[in-house]
Amino acid sequence: MRKRNIPYRVALAVLCLLLVFSQAAIFAAPYDEAASSALSVEFKPNGSAAAKVKFRVYRVADVPADGGYALSDGFEGSGVSLDGLDNAGWTKAAKALFDYMRKNKLPPLGEAATDKAGVAEFGGLASGLYLVEGNSFASGRHTYKPEPFLVRLPGLADDGSWEYSVNSSAKYTDDYSEGHRSYATLKVLKKWQGDTPADRPDKITVDLFYKGTHNRTVTLDASNDWTYTDSRISASLANGEWSVEEVKADGYEMEDAAVKVSGNTVTISITNKKKPDEPNDRYGVLRVIKKWKGDSQNDRPERVTVELFNKGAHNRTVTLHRANDYTYTDTRINASLLDNDWTVGEVKVDGYVLDGASVGVSGNTVTVTLTNSKNNPDEPDNPDEPDNPDNPDEPDNPDNPDNPDEPDNPDEPDNPDEPNNPDNPDNPDNPGEPGNPDNPNEPDNPVTPDNPEASEQSDQPKLPQTGALWWPVPVLSLLGLGLAVCGSYMRKEKDAESDEE
Repeated sequence: MRKRNIPYRVALAVLCLLLVFSQAAIFAAPYDEAASSALSVEFKPNGSAAAKVKFRVYRVADVPADGGYALSDGFEGSGVSLDGLDNAGWTKAAKALFDYMRKNKLPPLGEAATDKAGVAEFGGLASGLYLVEGNSFASGRHTYKPEPFLVRLPGLADDGSWEYSVNSSAKYTDDYSEGHRSYATLKVLKKWQGDTPADRPDKITVDLFYKGTHNRTVTLDASNDWTYTDSRISASLANGEWSVEEVKADGYEMEDAAVKVSGNTVTISITNKKKPDEPNDRYGVLRVIKKWKGDSQNDRPERVTVELFNKGAHNRTVTLHRANDYTYTDTRINASLLDNDWTVGEVKVDGYVLDGASVGVSGNTVTVTLTNSKNNPDEPDNPDEPDNPDNPDEPDNPDNPDNPDEPDNPDEPDNPDEPNNPDNPDNPDNPGEPGNPDNPNEPDNPVTPDNPEASEQSDQPKLPQTGALWWPVPVLSLLGLGLAVCGSYMRKEKDAESDEE
């Protein structure tokens, strides 16, 4: 029985070791510090999706791959410890970092509003520890305020693997109002002094606090006439215990922030005053103004680009457009530029010509004025009337031709001479008789020739040469002899075979 359990025990031990090593491998695997993460923040008070609620994220600490946290991105001076925290400790740390961020007006890394499903999406976030906070949301008699919280990116899944897409659910507080006046109205008004619309920034961010606790962040700009209204705040907030902190606007200072309560309406008025220009020994003002001639508003382009040069060197490129009434102002140029050595290079405007650019200096202000005229084409001149052509001269009458002379009569030809009669030919002479031939003489007896010497070639005639070759004769003779010998040998062999039979 014990022997049978041994294999099972061994298998169980091996399985345990595999699990231990696999888990160790998972937790030992570092995350990719260069990879970006995505964060989804869900906000559903009492289970119902809250749409159009703005959330913001702030990166507060680095998270090295080897563990631990190191405050960063402006939060180094908060003094918040992030080591060895439990759930309550993380909640407390989030509140402390949130208060530090508000006090020091640290800008968010990103802002997103919840969709119809109550989810706000953030993408492209580097690895690190993030603070998340959002605006209040009113529904019926309830006002829901998201609580700030901290989230690490990338996140760690239950199986020990790294998650680069993290989903979080925002907790909230619920401020419930009793009575028939369950709602109040909150208004924020921005007022400007000592400036022009062209001087103002694109937008202003204002943080509103109630009894010292941050309530919401609102954005004011020209599109909403620098105002904000919420007609469904809790009636319990309709009192004068509101305060304001505004993100600084360059060139302005906050003159006043007054809170007024009338019935169930709270009105917060914020006044910003244009700062006076700096002394001439430090800064000056540069203004660029565009003027138009011979046209209408509809003829003008949406924008014009102007290149500005000082002492021949390029200084800046400015864009003048309809929204800023084709003007540009910089109130902090160096005082050394307060001179007339400005020139202009303007990108050509279709249908217009640049009449000229003038530069004027008054005190600590340089004003560059450009004038463009509508380019109406000149009417062409009427062509000259053509001259009437001269009448042609009458042609001269031609001379009458002379009559030709009468031809002379030809001479009569001479008669030909009569031909002469030919003479008769002479008769030929008769040939003479031939003479008799002479008899030949008797030949002399031939002389007997001497015998030729051995060394001399015989004068006897040679045998005629037939052209036949003599070298085959011995060859054929030998061949015939061979055949005869072979025949004799073969015959002897045959005779010997006959005798044996």
